[in-house]
Amino acid sequence: MPGSITFRPIEANLTHNTDILTKMNPYCVFIVGEKRINGQICKHGGKHPHWNDSISVPYNNEPKIMVELMDKDRITKDDHIGSFMIDVPELQTQGQASKWYPLFYKNKPAGEILLEASI
Repeated sequence: MPGSITFRPIEANLTHNTDILTKMNPYCVFIVGEKRINGQICKHGGKHPHWNDSISVPYNNEPKIMVELMDKDRITKDDHIGSFMIDVPELQTQGQASKWYPLFYKNKPAGEILLEASI
C-alpha cells in the first residue's frame, strides 16, 4: 500500500574515516525506486556522528529501501561510507522500529547506525 515512512537517524559508530585531515560530515541518503532523499549533515561528526533529523520517505509498494551513509565533501565528490537495506514488509508488520543496522562498504563491515522508523 502506498504511503510514507518517517526515518530518524540517531547516531552511528563507524569503522573507518574517509577524510585524512579533518573529521567526516556524514549524512544519510534514502533510496526508494529512482528517488534519492538526503538527510541532515552532521558537520564534523567523524566516526561517531549524531543527528536530530526526521526524514519522510514516500514509498509505493517497494519491498526494500536502500540507505547509504555518505560523507559530504566541499571540493570532491561525496564519499560513500557504507550502506544497508531496510525490509519494508517487516517494518509494516511492526509499525515502528528502533534498532542498530549494520553498515557495509564493498561487502565488508563499516560500522552500524541507530535508526528509528515509523509508518
